[in-house]
Amino acid sequence: MIDSTRDRHIMIVPMVHIGSAEDYEKIGYFLDGLKANGYVIFKEGVKPAESITDSAAIDTLERKFRRMIGFDLEKYYSNGASRHKRWTEQNERLLHLDTEKDINTDVSIEEFVRQFELENGPVILDEYDLSCPLNGNNNYKHKRSLQYNRSLNSVIMNYRDTVLWNHIVNDGYDKIAIVYGGAHTRMLKYSLQKEGFQMKHPRRKKR
Repeated sequence: MIDSTRDRHIMIVPMVHIGSAEDYEKIGYFLDGLKANGYVIFKEGVKPAESITDSAAIDTLERKFRRMIGFDLEKYYSNGASRHKRWTEQNERLLHLDTEKDINTDVSIEEFVRQFELENGPVILDEYDLSCPLNGNNNYKHKRSLQYNRSLNSVIMNYRDTVLWNHIVNDGYDKIAIVYGGAHTRMLKYSLQKEGFQMKHPRRKKR
């Protein structure tokens, strides 16, 4: 996506979070080429707590986050990758992403929980939430209602999309590669077109 009037270039790289290692490596080499040509990488990934250092408060945050999404995130990736011998979870090593240089423009876990609670009220942890161990627990399961899913999607999509957009507008980079899940990049394309960006290389339709 190009805005020729301001000489800004946005490369959208839509991702799936579970795929083949070979495909991720190919994307990694593609991103290497973009970086060699001056592109800055904006990458997805809910970050650990940033402003909270108390271990008990962090534990509560992580349990609320798990309660909101309804399962242990590590279990989701490991189970998804194990369904087929060639599948693996998306990771920075395969994509040649550098923790120091490439920029995580996503929200932190406390932002995620705070925004959900602002929209929906406090996340209440029950005895099961508090007693069930964190991180990779295969036994944790709290079924979410349809309304709860809709409330969660408001944060997963709308709020995080807004945070990403603010980085694009305010961070001052003229050449950006967006490495986010495909569902997010659909919003991004629409927003960029509203701002005057045009597709340089439209995706060809498969025959």
